[in-house]
Amino acid sequence: MVPQQSPWTPPTNATLNALTADLDTWFHSNHRGQETAKIQLYPIDDEYWFLIRHGDAFTRAPKVEKQRTEIIHFRPQRDDVIVYSPQQDEIRINARTKGERDLYIEQFALYLRGRSDYFSARQTYTLEPLRVEGPDALDTADVEGIVKIVLRELEITFGNGNQEVITRAANDIFQSGPGDPVRLEAVPKCGTLSRAIFDLQFIGSDKPRPVEICPPDSLKFKRFNKPQVLKKIGRELLAQFFEKFKEDFDAEQPA
Repeated sequence: MVPQQSPWTPPTNATLNALTADLDTWFHSNHRGQETAKIQLYPIDDEYWFLIRHGDAFTRAPKVEKQRTEIIHFRPQRDDVIVYSPQQDEIRINARTKGERDLYIEQFALYLRGRSDYFSARQTYTLEPLRVEGPDALDTADVEGIVKIVLRELEITFGNGNQEVITRAANDIFQSGPGDPVRLEAVPKCGTLSRAIFDLQFIGSDKPRPVEICPPDSLKFKRFNKPQVLKKIGRELLAQFFEKFKEDFDAEQPA
């Protein structure tokens, strides 16, 4: 049985101040400066966007003026973004380092949902439906709002001790015709499917939108610029369609 999710309310100023203080402690102990963190909260399209400004590692750069060069020492500012979706009850993180991402996963789980490990069970993805179902894996008949999905790039890695990686790229990998001079399997029977790029054509969108999956836990896509309603539709359709690419995919594997 799936545990009942507790209701969520936006954080108060006191909560944001406490979260900022804890982030500052980590930044200070990891050479990002002291008392540099600041959090700004923006509700956007039923989601909550947290803009985090903080210091980075101290650096230096040459400065020249009137044929005189000086070395200036300064601490750059970095901007990170964390997006919380109450509807999906999940966060998306844009940060530069793994340490910062892990920090945000733990601290935002604690302050938004009351438990530091709340977001630790990351969604895991697999590309095996491409191998097992072929082009049928990209059938959009049951996903209203997506016109077409095309597999444009596929990366396969081989654990043969030679660190071999093969990348296939085409306008449509599954559209290789039988009359081609060199006939290749669209998806090889061996090797690990380590990355794929899809083009998704949404109803109402003037051009396809790229989506990249890198198992086990990375799904990347660009936000829609306009109109506003399409942003929300696009996220919901992505979540709906890529359910079949979750790690619990249980279709019969090829022999």
